[in-house]
Amino acid sequence: MEFITLLIILCFIQIGLIFLFYKRKIFLILLTFFLLLGYGTSFIQMNKNSQLQFLNNKTAKIQAYVLEPTIQKENKTEFYVEVQKIEVNGKTYLLKEKTLVSLYDEKGKHSRLQLIPGQIITFEGKIKIPKGIRNPGGFDYALYLRTKKIYATITIFSGTIQIQGKQSLGIRKEFIYQIKNKVENIINVNLSKNHAQLLKGILFGDKSLSKEMRDSFVDVGVAHVLAVSGLHVGFILSLILVISGILKWSTSIKLIFLTFILIFYIVITGASPSVIRASIMAWVSIFSKFINKNYDGLSALSLAGLIILLPNPLLIYTASFQLSFLASMGIILFYRIFLDYLKNFSKISKFISSALAITMAAQIGTLPVNLYHFHQISIISIISNIIIVPFIGILLKGSIIAITVYFFIPFVGSYFFFLISFVFELVIKMVKIFSSFPYASIFLPSFTWWGLILYIFILLIIGRYIPVQIKKIKILTFLGISLLSIFVIIFILIPPPLKVTFLDVGQGDSILLETPNGKNILIDGGGYANYQGEDRKISEDVLLPAFYSKGIHKLDLVIVSHPHEDHMKGIQELIGNIPIDILGVYPIDQKYMKELNFLATNEKIKMIYLKEGDILNIQENLIIRALSPSKDFSVEDPQKDVNNSSLVLRLDYYKSSFLFTGDIEEEIENDLLQKGENLQADVLKVAHHGSNSSSKENFIKNVDPEIGIISVGEGNTFGHPSPNTLEQLKKVIPYLYRTDKNGAIEISTNGNWIKVESYLSP
Repeated sequence: MEFITLLIILCFIQIGLIFLFYKRKIFLILLTFFLLLGYGTSFIQMNKNSQLQFLNNKTAKIQAYVLEPTIQKENKTEFYVEVQKIEVNGKTYLLKEKTLVSLYDEKGKHSRLQLIPGQIITFEGKIKIPKGIRNPGGFDYALYLRTKKIYATITIFSGTIQIQGKQSLGIRKEFIYQIKNKVENIINVNLSKNHAQLLKGILFGDKSLSKEMRDSFVDVGVAHVLAVSGLHVGFILSLILVISGILKWSTSIKLIFLTFILIFYIVITGASPSVIRASIMAWVSIFSKFINKNYDGLSALSLAGLIILLPNPLLIYTASFQLSFLASMGIILFYRIFLDYLKNFSKISKFISSALAITMAAQIGTLPVNLYHFHQISIISIISNIIIVPFIGILLKGSIIAITVYFFIPFVGSYFFFLISFVFELVIKMVKIFSSFPYASIFLPSFTWWGLILYIFILLIIGRYIPVQIKKIKILTFLGISLLSIFVIIFILIPPPLKVTFLDVGQGDSILLETPNGKNILIDGGGYANYQGEDRKISEDVLLPAFYSKGIHKLDLVIVSHPHEDHMKGIQELIGNIPIDILGVYPIDQKYMKELNFLATNEKIKMIYLKEGDILNIQENLIIRALSPSKDFSVEDPQKDVNNSSLVLRLDYYKSSFLFTGDIEEEIENDLLQKGENLQADVLKVAHHGSNSSSKENFIKNVDPEIGIISVGEGNTFGHPSPNTLEQLKKVIPYLYRTDKNGAIEISTNGNWIKVESYLSP
């Protein structure tokens, strides 16, 4: 249906453009044709299903062909395979499909398994069909895999992989693999671990660099040097031009050599969109000189986009494609203009003026995409890019020379590596110094649609692409901005609803409240268990991206229901990473609660102690009441009693009500019933992830909710939610949602009506 709608719209646009620009009919027809072709092929790929769909969440014995070397990550090893044969329940299926395999060991630490392309392996693994965005501000993992033409993933455990043999990759692939493997061995032999990881990141986009170092590069705004991009192609092109100048090559020889080098570099780096884009533009630049034609940057950029997107239109959704093309467009459209502005400052040298103009042009081009994907901009990136990037160029060119020399004269190559190691150390030190500056990077929300329109308007005026000096254009521009401003003012004046978002934090709880008067309240923060990876943080994966996507930069109140890691670990991670005004807890004498108190005291966060009977007046007609536990509650059993120490909170907003139950069990449910508390609520956060120790029939009937939310981890080992509990809940609750099936669930209400939206379809 969406495709047909777009088809009709594009046809009307085409007819309109033909009437307006009748002299360029062929161009417009071709433009519309390629737009339709791109949308049609992307529509097909977006809706393509895996051949393994019928085995979703099932464990099978699999035979597969290894496509790429293993990739080591913090808590797992990943590699790509082509599935050849699957055995499940005594049946054998022969098929071919590219999949991503993730290997964990029993302790959650990544294995050091090394597989090489061409190996035939067998293993037992759980097949999974990935889903889309699970949380606000979240990463669309399913779409990312689809851009690589992967529609299913497999999870396996160490000890189950058996190597059955090896088959040839083909002459071309074997040659490329052997060269890359040889280069990596040379790097590992001649450089320290940190320097080797950095160089492999710069040369091949290798992701083995430590998380701490990678984060430092992000904070400083030079993370693009770690992803093979147009910058690297530019360095290689400049090196080729220097060599060709020394050897006095003709343009034709230069073009032939450049073509060979660029094709080789595209293949060896995995054919990333940014490398292909830069390579095509570099080749067109030299080719235009060969045929004595003027080089047009926008035409070259358009050609690169067409070549990249025709075979795989989904690449347009990737951050790497968007950043690469928008940075290039920014430089093409605004570099000369910024350079003209900077020339007015006579004290700035030509080199610095040029570097500033390029950096500023690229930054303004990529700002909307950076905020959309990462919600972060580097304040010092303009300075850091000017200072650090030239040294990256020296490092890259010097390393290429060192590697080339080492192939023929190893001891001379080693000496070159020794000299280059000083540049490595200098780059790392500069990155650490810049990243240590306070507010080196800040987090901002994504552009609203009207903010993006206004941003583009301003850029076009600054770039002189809207000739505001012409009276009619000036009037039209003024009217357009005025109408947009009026619409925005009206939109802002409309009172927003109360929003309650049950975030998908896996096996845990986290609930975000956005009140009509602009207060932001968080109840619990989820938390990964240690076996899921000691370096993984729920705050970085889920909480902070959700906050930043909603424009939240401060939490007015954070409440911890009880001190279990699946509820409070994320809160501990947030302390010191986002301002928190008040932290509310039940004063239980327990180890994790003492740790939380210590962290809050260090950050000077005000602590309040909540218990039965306490009332929080958030705003007029919006209050939160604590229904449990009582002030004399005691903990004897470290598991059960801590669950029962959960703060049970009731939120009332006009006629709408919510009941948040933490992990309470049957004893507290009965206690609340005996006390005669008003438990009836429109929305119930089902206690203890749907465990069979809670949500008893009498309690659920007294709450009598229209909507029930179960916060539970997908494929958790606890068996939550209990089938018996689910059956009981479905008898009473008309609308039941689960974070493992629905992703985050956002409930909006103005106090009279309630609207529910889930991030995933079950």
